[in-house]
Amino acid sequence: MADFIPHTESETREMLDLLGLDTIEDLLSVFSQSMPASGPPDLSPLGGGKDERALMEWFSSRGDRNLSSSRAVVFRGAGAYDHFIPAAVSALVGRGEFLTSYTPYQPEASQGLLQAIFEFQTAIARLYGMDLANASLYDGATALAEAVLVAVRETERSVVLLSEGIDPEYRSVVETYLEGMSVRVEVIPLEGGKTSRSALGKSVGPNVACFVGATPTFLGTIDQFEGVSDLLHEAGGLFIIHANPHCLALMKSPGEWGADLATGEGQPLGLPLSSGGPYLGLLSARKKFVRRIPGRLAGLTKDREGRQCFVLTLQAREQHIRREKANSNICSNETLLALQALVYMSLLGPEGLRRAAAGSWSNAHDLCSRLRTIPGVSLVNPDADFFHEFVLELPLEADDLSRHLLQNGILGGLPLGALLGPAWGRRMLWCATEVRSETEIARTVEIVRHYLVH
Repeated sequence: MADFIPHTESETREMLDLLGLDTIEDLLSVFSQSMPASGPPDLSPLGGGKDERALMEWFSSRGDRNLSSSRAVVFRGAGAYDHFIPAAVSALVGRGEFLTSYTPYQPEASQGLLQAIFEFQTAIARLYGMDLANASLYDGATALAEAVLVAVRETERSVVLLSEGIDPEYRSVVETYLEGMSVRVEVIPLEGGKTSRSALGKSVGPNVACFVGATPTFLGTIDQFEGVSDLLHEAGGLFIIHANPHCLALMKSPGEWGADLATGEGQPLGLPLSSGGPYLGLLSARKKFVRRIPGRLAGLTKDREGRQCFVLTLQAREQHIRREKANSNICSNETLLALQALVYMSLLGPEGLRRAAAGSWSNAHDLCSRLRTIPGVSLVNPDADFFHEFVLELPLEADDLSRHLLQNGILGGLPLGALLGPAWGRRMLWCATEVRSETEIARTVEIVRHYLVH
């Protein structure tokens, strides 16, 4: 093990002393003793040397013990969603012209790639109802944090208001970004699944850089933002909305709510679950913030002969300008995944996106209605509507039901106790997208009913 640790003995000793530990083994003691990492895997069951085919079969049989999303019935979301992806998406993105592209570092990047970025930006800006969008960021969490940084730089203020409806893990990323900047984060509570308007009104003041709301919230509820933009702007602050791109096919866009900046996680736009990534950060804004946003923007112009062409218009990052003038230390974007999202949106078109979103809404409400007929099951926030996620209160620990469903090939809702605290131990965040069938919903409900009632 020591062969793979690039630290000197004195550096290792200093680290262990700081942590109050004696050995590296003490540092690793938090992991289960049933998962030793002291040597190579035990291959004795193979019975000696085997040919390649036998080895592949042996390893495949062990890999099949994992219940992947391709084999399980998925009723879990919480930021990563199981949507239908047309086969043409991977076929087009997998072409050699695209598959090797990562980030266009040079302004002389190919016209085809620059056009794809430009069209991606245009599609996201229209979807979010904003003037412009950048070429993408790493994921939804970093996109949100970068938007908050734009607000802090623009206003030169020291307080950031986050709705309790923001994903707790996203909130953690924002707090990490702001650490050391003398900027305080204040969480505005939810009331009945919506941001408390009275609490927000009391918190908005001359030191507030921005307020960040979510649609839908992490709990799945649909928040409402009437008057929020005016409230923030009158106080000199900015309004940011983090929105699921799929729901925007049916609901008001951030631009229609008067947001100054809008962010999102692009995974629902044709990206597979992929065990959590890589995903796609979306960031859009009003035109006045074009020189404040991070990353890069592709633009449309004409060359010296009057022909239409595409260029990297803005590259406000440290590799192109002096570090102290860079808007962010974000040094690349997810070009290939942005292209994948563009192909997905282009194939479905506005009407296809609406049908997919409507299918998610319909399936989620069907699943919720059926589960609520089970004795002891109730809907948290019954007065708030939801898109494709909702929280149920159960008559037992949500972890127990989750394990039982997994044994039946179903990835059920997310148990919220570990994430939101012991008070949420009997609450589960369910999700149903357009890919769930009536048969899958009915079977899952009956398994839950049998487990809870019997």
